[in-house]
Amino acid sequence: MDAARLASTRDLEAPVWPKVLHFAEILSADPDAFASRLGEVPVRRLANGAWAAGSRHRVAAAKLAGVPVQCRVATGRRR
Repeated sequence: MDAARLASTRDLEAPVWPKVLHFAEILSADPDAFASRLGEVPVRRLANGAWAAGSRHRVAAAKLAGVPVQCRVATGRRR
């Protein structure tokens, strides 16, 4: 999924930029490492039809690295 099209469910929480930069370095070195190294980002559909992600660090890192976000649709149930 294109990171630019994802809304954030944590609008009031700023990302921790050293963590974002670390993730972006991983993705820049190996764009296929998203799911295997960082895990898939849980996303859900908002009432207005937009997709929203709860992970602000992995989405911001994908934007910086210019790679798509690996996502999975959240079911709303925690294991």
